[in-house]
Amino acid sequence: MPARPRDENFDDMATVRTETIEEPENRGQKALVIFFIVLASVIFAGASVLIYQYMKSHQRAIIGPVTETEEEATATVSPSKKDEDPSSEQTEKATEEETEPETKDRSEGAFFEINGFSYKVENEALTLVRCNATGAIVQLPAEIDGLPLKVIGNRAFFGCNHLQYLDIPEGVTTISDYAFSYCSNLREIVMPDSLTTFAYDGGVFDYTGGFTIICNPNTLGYRLAEGVGIPWKHGDSISVITE
Repeated sequence: MPARPRDENFDDMATVRTETIEEPENRGQKALVIFFIVLASVIFAGASVLIYQYMKSHQRAIIGPVTETEEEATATVSPSKKDEDPSSEQTEKATEEETEPETKDRSEGAFFEINGFSYKVENEALTLVRCNATGAIVQLPAEIDGLPLKVIGNRAFFGCNHLQYLDIPEGVTTISDYAFSYCSNLREIVMPDSLTTFAYDGGVFDYTGGFTIICNPNTLGYRLAEGVGIPWKHGDSISVITE
């Protein structure tokens, strides 16, 4: 049988087939790359979990473990209570504080608060330390539990923009530094005849203007009004009370 002539196209196909045989090796390389990518992702995820657990345990170590009482309190809070506005909780606390009984300590050096006014007992008399009330008309008491009001303390009404009319009772002898500074809405203030000490250089009425002093002639209040140029009128009570 005669020999079959060599076909050049067949040689080319063999070459192609040889090249095709090499493809599994390329697939193996790709699979290896994918394996390392997945492995790196798993390692990263595990590291993230470890970091989170470490941070959580570290935070608990700083804050301290939650006590059983705290856990029970957290468990008993209803969802509706958690969703409430925090300001409501503050309002409730303020209401509780307002309903608490006033302290009855009237010993020397004691501080106490009544009706939004803070006082200090000094030399068997009272010093008004701070006005925390928000009323526009204020009539200070002449005495509390037998202790006479003698002094309006430093900055007692500082920045009380709500204040419009103030009646200082007879018996008060001293008005201290910056007592009525920044009372921008003050209209009338009663200066009693008993007043003997006034902090002229203490900025008592700094940034407070447009008001009238109610006093009697030849008193310290009168001399203050005349000397500084503050309007004054004769009397011993604020107009909103007498009218």
